[in-house]
Order: sequence, then C-alpha cells, then structure tokens
Amino acid sequence: MPAVLDNPALAMYVAAAVALVVLAGFFWYLWSLDRSVAELRQKLDERPAPPTATPTLVPQRRMAQEQGDGNNIR
Repeated sequence: MPAVLDNPALAMYVAAAVALVVLAGFFWYLWSLDRSVAELRQKLDERPAPPTATPTLVPQRRMAQEQGDGNNIR
C-alpha cells in the first residue's frame, strides 16, 4: 500500500482531491450541456415558422344520414 494512504490525514486530502476533481468534471459537463442546448435553441429561434396548415378537404355528410336517423344506411 502506498505511504500516502497509510497516514489518515493524508488519505483524507487525497479523497477530498478526488471528490473535487469529480465535482469539477460534473460541473464542466453540465456547463457544456447548457451551451449545447442554448445553441440548439438559438438555431430553432432563427428557423422560419412553418406555414399554417389549412384543411384541403371539408367533411361532407352522406345523404342517407341526412334523410334518416343516421344509423341505417340503405
């Protein structure tokens, strides 16, 4: 076992340094993810709005349904 881990006071500093490196990596990942999301948002905002959909077909009622009660079609 390395001599650094034999001394409890030094082992605590090593554990704290490892935890600090892990936390720094985590915050760096979150920061880079935030930048990527902001870039995608900006691209979506710059994109022109899609055209509004207008219905091309208008539903028509059947003549048999208009003549009867709508349940019996002849």
